[in-house]
Amino acid sequence: MLLPKNERKLLISYYRTWIAGKSSFSFEKPLDEAAHLHLRDLRLIVIDFNIPGGRISLTAEGINLAQKYTSWWSRSNLWYAEYIKNHWIWIIVSFLSGLLGGLLINWLSG
Repeated sequence: MLLPKNERKLLISYYRTWIAGKSSFSFEKPLDEAAHLHLRDLRLIVIDFNIPGGRISLTAEGINLAQKYTSWWSRSNLWYAEYIKNHWIWIIVSFLSGLLGGLLINWLSG
C-alpha cells in the first residue's frame, strides 16, 4: 500500500515513538488531522478516546507498513508493487519490440 507523503511521515513518526518503547502514547492534537483520520480508517492505527487526550496504538499492519517505509529498499519495492503490477507483460512487450526493431533494421539495410 502506497500512502501519500504526509500520511507516510505521520505513520513513521508514530512508529518511531513505538520503537522508543511506548506501545501506546497520548496525543493532544495531531499535526495533520486528515492524515491522522485516514490512517485510522485504513486500520493502521487505533485511537482510544476513552482516555483523556486520547491514546494511539499501532496495529500489526501499521507496524509492518512503517517498517517498510523506514527502509529505502523496502519503500522502492512498495512503489514497484503498486505501479508496475504486471511487470511480466512489459518484459514480453520489450522483447518483442527489440525483435521487431532488429528485423526492421535488417530489412531496411539489406
